[in-house]
Amino acid sequence: MRAIILAIKNGWRGLYALDLSGVGVDDNDCAGFAESINELRQQSACHVPCIAAPHMEHLRLSNNQIGVDSVFSLGMSSSVFQNLSSLDLSFNSIGPGGASYLASSLHQCRVLRSLDLTCCGLGPTGLEKIGPALTMCSSIEELFFACNNIGDAGIASLADTSGQVSFPASLQILGMCMCVCTCVCM
Repeated sequence: MRAIILAIKNGWRGLYALDLSGVGVDDNDCAGFAESINELRQQSACHVPCIAAPHMEHLRLSNNQIGVDSVFSLGMSSSVFQNLSSLDLSFNSIGPGGASYLASSLHQCRVLRSLDLTCCGLGPTGLEKIGPALTMCSSIEELFFACNNIGDAGIASLADTSGQVSFPASLQILGMCMCVCTCVCM
């Protein structure tokens, strides 16, 4: 991860997709990554998002050691999320706390089409945090919440005042397997 952070700091602007699945990314790595993206944006004379930060549209951090602090670091860096069309944090222990930070950052994800939070230890509380924020993601097409032990309480948290579960109209794929699995991350 250190080499990737250094490359980004040195102006690796053509980066379109970054897949760091299963390479041991941890909270420190995420903080450095977010800092690098922000520095690149600040160095830019113009503040046009697609020029000021890498053209990164796909970020896969599946199956790492990402926790609450990582999600906080990434979320505080508006430059990380603003161009993403897909974000995969599956098989990480972000839990309800990380879900809360992610929810507060989803408003930055104007073009987000795919969000994978499979086996992230969300539970019903985590889904309760993320659910309302998803209404801001008008372009979301794919959501994956499988194996988070969300149960009926988690589903109920997605319901509006009339009791109807509602998602953005753009949603095409919803992965909410209700299994209670014992993922490595949990």
